Amino acid sequence: MEKLVPPEEHKEWSRSEWSVGETASCLRLGEHAASRRRARRLGIGGGVAIAIAITASQVARIGGTEAATSVPVTPASLQSFVQLARHLTAAHRPTQSLASGPTTTSPSTTSTTAPTGSTTTTSAPPTTTAPTTTAPTTSTTLPPATGATGPTTPAPSGAALASIEADADWIASAQLPDGAIANYPFSGTSAVIQPYVANYGAIGLAEASAISGDMTYAGVAWSWLFWYAAHMDPTTGYVTDYDYTNGVETSTGSFDSTDAYAGTFLAAAWDTYAATDNAANLAKLLPAIQLAVKAIESTQESDGLTWATPTYHAKYLMDNAEVYGGLVSAENLARAANDAALVSEATADATSSFAGIQGLWNATTNSYDWARAGADASTDTTTDWTVLYPDAIEQMWAVAWGASTSSHAATILAQFSASQSNWDQPTTTAPYLTNATVAPAIVGYWPFPATAFGAGGDPAADETAATSLQDDLNAAGEAWPWNTGSAGQLVLALAAAGPVAP
Repeated sequence: MEKLVPPEEHKEWSRSEWSVGETASCLRLGEHAASRRRARRLGIGGGVAIAIAITASQVARIGGTEAATSVPVTPASLQSFVQLARHLTAAHRPTQSLASGPTTTSPSTTSTTAPTGSTTTTSAPPTTTAPTTTAPTTSTTLPPATGATGPTTPAPSGAALASIEADADWIASAQLPDGAIANYPFSGTSAVIQPYVANYGAIGLAEASAISGDMTYAGVAWSWLFWYAAHMDPTTGYVTDYDYTNGVETSTGSFDSTDAYAGTFLAAAWDTYAATDNAANLAKLLPAIQLAVKAIESTQESDGLTWATPTYHAKYLMDNAEVYGGLVSAENLARAANDAALVSEATADATSSFAGIQGLWNATTNSYDWARAGADASTDTTTDWTVLYPDAIEQMWAVAWGASTSSHAATILAQFSASQSNWDQPTTTAPYLTNATVAPAIVGYWPFPATAFGAGGDPAADETAATSLQDDLNAAGEAWPWNTGSAGQLVLALAAAGPVAP
């Protein structure tokens, strides 16, 4: 099937923020006054589960919320929603602007020429590494960030390995000349670079190298990591999104978050190092690793949780799970680099992060509250298990990143299985929270919950869902809004691996 490429005039679906403005709606209408900025990066998980009701759906009232009954949706009709969704998203997305604009400095940058002859800044090429996949042994008092000590099933082979390699090849095909990984394989004259999406792509690439022994994938990931390092603000560690047009990269001056960008970067760095044991590259990247920890600390509050950005005060469960995994990764990296000060710093931050996430647990709903708007639980947004996103999906993020206790993970997996029967069926519908209203939307692609099943001790559910998602993806011809981050998550699911290498 011919791949659906985003129209040039819209490039790629640059972000999936559903609210019509910074002050448009509460985290849950009527519960508290904190404004809700976005329902997260749809391309990573929700696909085209967009901020519109699927008019063909029949809506039923269930417990005071709206839930969609299943309607016949095919890969072709899935694609038909994309253009409308992209228009709506572009029209309503709010942004978080840097006060002084982005700064992209790095001690190891060189000037290279893009294909069109324009000059752009990029990091030094990564060093090709020896094909070793053994990570250095670390010791920590923290709960393991994968929720387990490693894959509970044999290393993939046959069809599963072929799918992992195909997905990794697809991610690698989206790399631009300077090392950036675009949201979608480059076509035409424009592309979008979202560091959050690319970090998940790099995590998948590192896992592909660890599984296959082909260090080419890890080389692509190293190139991305150096791009990220070169584009960090040297004071804050923040990285903005970028547009790529006619060979020139231009900062949008905004980001979806600062906490999750830094957390997923640290996890990608650890996974790539663990797959290659490349001490030279680790040494080059260490200043960026230290700076990413500072970026997390800049919004980490006394309750251990992080605000999404310094100016957007919402503490999302999803972001904080990624922060926790990133901080554990930072500790691992610091040990490998013999940076005792960073080991101590990252360990303390991770311990605080884990405790903060456990403070979101709500025994009444058998789930974590999925957002906090203030200093304590009185400002929390509780979970409605009938709502796929954000409520139920954010629970699975906590499990996949090892940010839940084992008992809470077991409860979450059981509740998710009972409440969300369609989550691994991209062309069906499910309830989504959109602009403070629960309405049906196309499920889209959510590979990460499969990883949560694997991390939570149910490899059979992981394998079944991952295989099903791969089949649906193949049938749709890897059509947008499938993207490099989604592909990275699917690699993890197919490999039965967590997002933080053991």
